[in-house]
Parts: sequence; C-alpha cells; structure tokens
Amino acid sequence: MIMDEELKKHACFELLDECVEFYNDLSYSTFGYITGGITQKAEGMPVNLDSDIFLSISGSMKSIKRNLYGGQINDVYALIRKFYDVIIINTYEIILLKTEISIENFIVDKIDKWLKGEEKLPGFKKMNKLIKECEDLKSINRIFNKDNRYKHIRDRCNDHIHSNYFQYMQLNSKINIQNAKVYIDMINNDLLDLLVLNFGCLFTLNGHYMASSDYIDCLDLYKKPEEDSQYWVAPFVQDFFDKYVKTKKPDISKKILDNTCMDLE
Repeated sequence: MIMDEELKKHACFELLDECVEFYNDLSYSTFGYITGGITQKAEGMPVNLDSDIFLSISGSMKSIKRNLYGGQINDVYALIRKFYDVIIINTYEIILLKTEISIENFIVDKIDKWLKGEEKLPGFKKMNKLIKECEDLKSINRIFNKDNRYKHIRDRCNDHIHSNYFQYMQLNSKINIQNAKVYIDMINNDLLDLLVLNFGCLFTLNGHYMASSDYIDCLDLYKKPEEDSQYWVAPFVQDFFDKYVKTKKPDISKKILDNTCMDLE
C-alpha cells in the first residue's frame, strides 16, 4: 500500500526529515573531535567514531521514511530496531572509552578491535547493563527506567523483525488506510522516545558535542574568542531540543539542563 496524500502529511514524515538533517549536522559538527582510545593511524579508522555513527543514523532515517511511504510497516520496525541498537552501541562505546582510557591503557581493545572488524561487541543486554550502571547517567536513567516503554518498543521491534505474528508480516503488503494511521502514530511515538533516549544519553556524557563552531572558528582565524563562547550551543541542537525534547519530554529536558555546563536553554 502506498501512503495516500493525507497520510503523507502526518507529523512522522516531518520528524524523519528533521532527523536526517539533525544527524547530518551533528556528524559534521563533531567530526573534528578526535576519539581517544582507538588506533587512529589504522587504515579506515574514523577521526571521530561518533561522527560516523551519526551519519549512519541519518541514512537509517532516510530508509525508514522511504519504507513508510511505501507502506512497508514490517520493514520500518526492522529499521527502528536497528536505530535502537545503534543508540545503545553509541552510548556503550562512549562510556567504555571514557572509563577505560588511562595512562597505562591508551587503547581500549574492545572498541578498537570492533572498529577493525576483529571482534564483536557484547550483546544488547550486556551493553544496556553497563549503561544502566553508569554513574554519569544515574539521574537521567531513573526517568528513562520509570516505566516499561523502552522494553515495549524493543519487544515490538523484535516481534516485527522476527515475524513472530503472521499479521506483522502482512503489514508489508496488506494494510488499509485506517490501520495505517494507527501504525504511523505508533511509529512516531516510538521514534520520539528513542530520539529522546539518544539525545539525553549523548549530551549528558559528551556535552561538548552540542557546542557551536564559534569558539573554534575564532581560533582558526587567530582571533580571540568571545568570553564563554566555548559553552555556546549550535542552533540546530537548540532547535531540535526545543521542538522534540523540551515539549514532548519536559522531565528529561530538565535533567539534561541540570547536567550540562553548556548554554542550552
């Protein structure tokens, strides 16, 4: 089923478009931050690991929109599951790199070998356990874990990706307009919850990732940066925060604001 013109006006499509731009911009703005704990001189290794991850997420958002336009709801949830996995991987590797680098340990083998294709990362449950136990995420995790919404999203994704129910497989080909609206509403809500999870964990752990380019631009031009300009927030981050975090999840937005030294409003 191809989405009709009315369904194409659903807020989910606007959300997906803005996610593509947000992760593209985030990839570009974080590219210059060198990731420590990995073998930088190895062929094909990224300068900034997270920059590559954000670019991959942007591509997934394009794929979700393309499949949603075509009415392949079953495939959309397979891609949402991929997005969820990448959020966990992104958060896990940031924590590991922050906690295991030391004077005696310049290279974090688990991440370095994963980047080189020599070793797989642990399973979802093990990575998620590290995230839940992370001291830096303690206050924000209390809110994320106060109900079972993320478990329900995970279960829903798994049911679709494994076709645990025949009717889910049918959602790639047989779905009427009325049911499509129900599923797009659900997809929109699930994406919002996952985006807030990614935004909250990422910028709590690496607040400097939300920085505008003003401070570095001045240094590159041999000019003196304005006072405290290193704490200025990139407009695209502030806009996304205002539209999709502050308004949809005020409890999470408050925690993010409480935990950052950046001039996020």
